[in-house]
Amino acid sequence: MAEISIDLSGVEPMGAPDEFKAIPSGEYKVSIQTAEIKTNKDGEGKRLELGMKILEGEQANRRHWERFHLVNRNPKAVEIAKANLRALTDALGIDPDGLSRTEQLERSIVVVDLLRKKAKEGWGDSDGFENTIRAYKSASTGTEVADDIPF
Repeated sequence: MAEISIDLSGVEPMGAPDEFKAIPSGEYKVSIQTAEIKTNKDGEGKRLELGMKILEGEQANRRHWERFHLVNRNPKAVEIAKANLRALTDALGIDPDGLSRTEQLERSIVVVDLLRKKAKEGWGDSDGFENTIRAYKSASTGTEVADDIPF
């Protein structure tokens, strides 16, 4: 084992990095980095989970994960997920009947209208906030394709 001799007595401990704080509300151009189908905690449902990276501006390189509960005991959760996914596919120019593989979403670029909102008790960042997407827009035209995502 290597020996280390360093005095940390006058050093303040590092605080929580800002990257784990909810992102401020606003429009962000993002790249969908990952698209995975995952099993819900109850083992019965399935969700599509997208990992997104902000490409520009002050929040560049920050990440956001969006979840679409496609199989769930709660029919409202499925309805919301399908409406949100339809808004995303419209913004990306993907035929609504043509989405068959998660790879079709990966490496796509889209503009998201991100909302910073108070999270349910026990969820969110250390300040009690979380992010959710309110709308998707085409990155090539900036045209909003869905501003009435139900949630």
